[in-house]
Amino acid sequence: MLALLAGRSCRALSREGMPGRHTLGRWMHRWRERFHLHAFALCQHDPGWGRYPGMATLWPAVLACMPLSAAMILVQHVGIAIP
Repeated sequence: MLALLAGRSCRALSREGMPGRHTLGRWMHRWRERFHLHAFALCQHDPGWGRYPGMATLWPAVLACMPLSAAMILVQHVGIAIP
């Protein structure tokens, strides 16, 4: 997911043994679609993250502080389902 945020294509990643490009695309679409919910939940944990306006800036800031799994646990704790 981090590689997708950094601008790598689903096709390039799928060639490197990642899940298929359709799966990666579906995951990224869902992540973008739910960004406002995730941002709300994460900003409840650290209000300073509210200064990052979009997915491409918020997620790197969050992931500099904690692994993706910990961030998703924070999101889940406020009642947002994480598949």
